[in-house]
Amino acid sequence: MGTQWHQNPTTSYADYFSRQRPVPFPDNCRSITLSEQYNAIQGDITQTVTFLDTNTLSHKLSDTATLDIQFVEQVLSSSGPIVRTVVEQANWQWVNPPSEVPDSAFCEADYYSWLMWVVFRPAVNAVAAVRDQLYTAANIAVPSNIGGDTKTRLTNMTTPRGVTDILGIVGGTEFMPHEIKRSRVVPDVLPELVKMAKLPRGFLFRDAEDGLKDKARRLICQVSGFA
Repeated sequence: MGTQWHQNPTTSYADYFSRQRPVPFPDNCRSITLSEQYNAIQGDITQTVTFLDTNTLSHKLSDTATLDIQFVEQVLSSSGPIVRTVVEQANWQWVNPPSEVPDSAFCEADYYSWLMWVVFRPAVNAVAAVRDQLYTAANIAVPSNIGGDTKTRLTNMTTPRGVTDILGIVGGTEFMPHEIKRSRVVPDVLPELVKMAKLPRGFLFRDAEDGLKDKARRLICQVSGFA
């Protein structure tokens, strides 16, 4: 059914995702601020940011197939990656870092390969299993534009600053942007952004006046600024 996953594996995606990750390596980076975003298209048109409860999301593909949190949990607990080659084995264990993962960070980009190893690559791999089983349940062929293998890619772009750092790709199409921010940068921004988004009127994007709201705005702009 799929080239990246199989059903009823010895080890499921849910088991892999529940395993303890290694402690990140030392952060020797000097920068402690969010970069300016020069192509902030979404920031220019956004008026209000509101909180989204993902537990309420659902998409009915057919009378027999509905994509929701429960369906995803069922697929992740009953499916797992195909792990055969030495490279695949290195990517699906979180004890010994693969060769491309550095020992320390001297710039933010030094963390990208580590995060792709322990978070983004396995998560994007699991997307294929969810997609394939959803369309199988609906008795519909997977559309060609979202078929094929899933993978991740580092953008490796330094200009303009603030572009998305890691992309999730399915069928050759970029579909999932990941913007990386070190803990030195946003220890306060994300919790406060969630609080502001949960207000009755949401986070009034245009009324951002103080430094924290401005940082939240720039963070949103950076996540949206991918190719």
